[in-house]
Amino acid sequence: MPEVRTILSEDFLGICLLAAGGDIDMSLGDIAALVEKFQGETSRFFGNTGADFRDLLCWLVYYADANSSFDEWGNKIDTVPLRAMALRMLAYLEICCNDEGEYWCSGQTSSEPNSYVLNEYFHGDIGAYMDKLSARQLMLDFFENLHGASCPAKDIQTLMAQAGITGDLFYSCSVYCL
Repeated sequence: MPEVRTILSEDFLGICLLAAGGDIDMSLGDIAALVEKFQGETSRFFGNTGADFRDLLCWLVYYADANSSFDEWGNKIDTVPLRAMALRMLAYLEICCNDEGEYWCSGQTSSEPNSYVLNEYFHGDIGAYMDKLSARQLMLDFFENLHGASCPAKDIQTLMAQAGITGDLFYSCSVYCL
């Protein structure tokens, strides 16, 4: 039976930013396709299957649009840009994948330490955890201040550097699957 796989929401957003090359106007569907390409080439999954990442994006759009039906939400990710869902991603604590599906999980998402996150993700390393909280706050501030305005690529690259969003996320958040 597949185990439960989790990724902090700020790391999930970081993976999206990396896949998009920092293009916050790229559609979630295009980002999913790039992530699926990575998964196919490396046999490393963000979840239990290669479909989990795309499914998580579909669920996120579905949760955001109360007027959509189950028949529509899968197609909507092809038109929704990353910038439109970034803050919604950060409103969740983590994503969870198991043999029954994919979920955006609520929890304490403040900048205050959370013992579950400290122990589950950082094995008690308070310094690493505080760095992650700082990165999360940088991402929140960045996307809250966009207000639909255009954003120079240089600013996005600066955010990614300051938040520690590097290609290592592709490997630290994925699992090798045969």
